[in-house]
Amino acid sequence: MNLIPNKKAFFNEMYRVLKPDGHFSISGIVLMGDLPEKIKTAVEMYSGCVAGAIKKDIYLKYIEEAGFKNITT
Repeated sequence: MNLIPNKKAFFNEMYRVLKPDGHFSISGIVLMGDLPEKIKTAVEMYSGCVAGAIKKDIYLKYIEEAGFKNITT
């Protein structure tokens, strides 16, 4: 998930293709604060799925805005 540049579009598309009452699970890295610019731009951090991480509240907001219900963390 952290390698996907447009996470909002990803969740919208996931909601569109899932059957009614379908569900999904993701195990990933989310941020509780900000990443330093040096980490955001490091190739090693991107390939390690760290640099592409977003804040947890934004992540959950995208999922909710896509239409998913009963979101648990």
